[in-house]
Amino acid sequence: MEFFSTVEFYVVAVAIAIIVITAFSKSRNEASKYTYMYQGHITFCDMSQCDESERISLVSLEDGKVKITHHNVILPEDITVNLIIDVCGDEIICVEKRMERIPGDTAPFYCNVAYTAKCFKHIAYNVRYECEHNGKWCNVSFVNNGDCSVQKELKL
Repeated sequence: MEFFSTVEFYVVAVAIAIIVITAFSKSRNEASKYTYMYQGHITFCDMSQCDESERISLVSLEDGKVKITHHNVILPEDITVNLIIDVCGDEIICVEKRMERIPGDTAPFYCNVAYTAKCFKHIAYNVRYECEHNGKWCNVSFVNNGDCSVQKELKL
């Protein structure tokens, strides 16, 4: 019984308590964060084909990939658009960034920008889509199950 009143006992008891508290306090949804980058395929359209509202659409494909399309965006002609996707568990943040190829003034056109993302698993996601070049964004829930399709209008 003398062991329970020694300093060594209390040091061991505190160390075990810290280990137990640390083990139980970890989040169960803790996941690694991965970053992917995809180059957009730009399709210019005339004014009769496009309406004024900018929106995104997510379509799950049979092979597990997801087609992400940014509709009715105004871009200069000589430009490249990339999509940076951060995946952390069931949370996805997509940030669209413009990369100008040729400096100078070029006339802006209405266009659609499409990406084929290979980083989605077959689960439900909360997706945040942000456009760095114009400040518009939206949040959307999406299930990658082979036949899901959602659209959401972007807002400031």
